[in-house]
Amino acid sequence: MTPETINQIKEALAPIAEKIGVGKEERRQARYGECLSSAWRQYSSAWDSQCKLAGKEADCTLPKYRYEPVEADYVREKEMCLAVYKSG
Repeated sequence: MTPETINQIKEALAPIAEKIGVGKEERRQARYGECLSSAWRQYSSAWDSQCKLAGKEADCTLPKYRYEPVEADYVREKEMCLAVYKSG
């Protein structure tokens, strides 16, 4: 059986598997990973925006008053991801 055939079978069975709960944990983990990735992208973008506001290049060193809000938002986003993951 080729990988393509296997993928076709998986796609065909996905609706049935979802109804009976097969792969539910894998989907939860994937959503959690996607959420964390999104939180990281937002954090990185916010950090770079603060660098730009400070007249610096991206990925710069920021003073505490600029990085603390960015860090706090990142922590909240990660906590939200975990809460959603735990809720199922």
